[in-house]
Amino acid sequence: MSAFAQNDMNIYVQGITHPVNDSTIVLWGAVNTDHTQYAYVTNTSGSTIYIRAKYQVTTSVSGGENSFCWGPTCFGQTTAPEFESPAADTIHGNRTDSTFSGHYYDMGTPGTNAVRYVFLNKLNANDSSWVIVKYEISPTGIEQLSADALHMSAPSPNPAKNVASFNYHLNGVGKAVLGIYNTIGQNVQNIPVNSSNDRIELDITSLPSGIYICKLEAEGTTPVFQKMMVTH
Repeated sequence: MSAFAQNDMNIYVQGITHPVNDSTIVLWGAVNTDHTQYAYVTNTSGSTIYIRAKYQVTTSVSGGENSFCWGPTCFGQTTAPEFESPAADTIHGNRTDSTFSGHYYDMGTPGTNAVRYVFLNKLNANDSSWVIVKYEISPTGIEQLSADALHMSAPSPNPAKNVASFNYHLNGVGKAVLGIYNTIGQNVQNIPVNSSNDRIELDITSLPSGIYICKLEAEGTTPVFQKMMVTH
């Protein structure tokens, strides 16, 4: 994949306070859903720039479709591996455009669909920024509980400051792992759990404020997910 320079633009997404230029974030969801990632593009220069949006599929699931909205226009669902908006959107100096949204339609198929969203300066081919969104689609999704071996409640309290509590149940499973992931998909903590208990108290004092994905998994089972917000 081609490399792109970063000059007059910063990309932000909801839940992350710093720019996400040239990085990867993860969006979790359930099948048969319009998975949407919003992005905000800031012009860091004092001059007006004209920006085209583009997507490039880097990892795909068979049958999945992509689209995006940029400026006043939304571009239809397509299985094409790459698409660029025919028109540019205007961003004045030191202003932010909040009209972008990337959409992935899983068509009922779980798996990983990774898309690079690129923002290109119409008047300067060397001025562009990008972010990769990994759409991680599971059969159960984040908000649902497994009907099979694993069950996990939402964290309490949520948002949490120092300690978050989870109730869980391992049906016929001796042990599992509760993994904590940040919004760019990095595993920041793993906690072993076993069938002799049904509740875990998670110390989150070392975690920066933000949104996290909590994943309970065991070999041979379908993992379950919950969202957790940490505020200090």
